[in-house]
Amino acid sequence: MAIRYFATAGAALLAPALARLRQEHPGVRVDLGMTDPEDPLGEATRGRADLGHRDPIP
Repeated sequence: MAIRYFATAGAALLAPALARLRQEHPGVRVDLGMTDPEDPLGEATRGRADLGHRDPIP
């Protein structure tokens, strides 16, 4: 699974989510990578990541 994130989201959200993922699905391989906070879903929409995170739209 390829996950793209930006620094602030990674620090707050990614560590606990990955811990739970590894506990519940130990065989899943994860490829982490930083992305542009202005376009956090770009890698996913272009097919280079399976998951991206974005803050809610105000």
